[in-house]
Amino acid sequence: MRHRGSAAGAIAMVLAALNVAGCGGHPAPKSGAEGAPIAVATLRPLTAGGAALTLPARIAAGEEVVVTALRAGRLTSLPHREGDRFRAGAPLAAFDAPEARDALRAARANLEAATLRGEQARRQDARMESLFVLRVASQRERELAESDRRDAEASLASTQAAYAELSSGLTIPAPFDGVVVRRMLDPGANVTAGQPILAIRSIAPGEIVAAVPESELPRLAHGRFAFRSDDGPWRDAVLARVDGMTDYATRTRTARFRPASHDTPLVPGAFAHVRIAGGTPALAGGDTA
Repeated sequence: MRHRGSAAGAIAMVLAALNVAGCGGHPAPKSGAEGAPIAVATLRPLTAGGAALTLPARIAAGEEVVVTALRAGRLTSLPHREGDRFRAGAPLAAFDAPEARDALRAARANLEAATLRGEQARRQDARMESLFVLRVASQRERELAESDRRDAEASLASTQAAYAELSSGLTIPAPFDGVVVRRMLDPGANVTAGQPILAIRSIAPGEIVAAVPESELPRLAHGRFAFRSDDGPWRDAVLARVDGMTDYATRTRTARFRPASHDTPLVPGAFAHVRIAGGTPALAGGDTA
């Protein structure tokens, strides 16, 4: 009996010690094979603002055009090299090879002949109309003269169009004051209709263009914008528009900005930066506890 009592007392003491440890103590962190203490992530609420986003950009010209050949032929002259400036109306390319001049002379001769036939047909039609009124010419003769006049007028219009196409295709005039960005061909090349010859841009500045990552597009709704050209000072800007759809190769969209002040000078083709501040909620982060 004495042994049973002492054993029961020892068990009771062990249970009491375990109960105290479970209620008020802290278990020791896991170690050894199970690694460091486990980190518990906590979500933070989204907050407006965040760090400013700076993107590379460029100053786009008011107009950027690729000059193409109006018709097939041999390119005989490119008066301007890359970087050269030109005035509106100045010839940018010429196609005055001997064969082109021969074709133009033939087209001019056809135009002169068609013009003469048209004048004769109009006089004959007027004469027949007068004779018909005097009851000298028949209805049949009147109708034939009218038909000949219409055929001559149609032939003249077609000949005029052919001559205008040939004459206008001999030279390509500049559509605006600008600068040559790139020459795709050299003089002496045989070109086809629609083949690119020159890339040009206007001298007048247009917009500041930047590719904005798709994930940063929400910043554009309520962000504050600034830009700087080359290493110049930062200046306020406004968002003009966002082009088209997302480029799925780069996951970006093209955004176009303008200086907030109309007096801010822009140099087309210059390298620039665009800064977008605020406008996007900060991403939820986590802490370890």
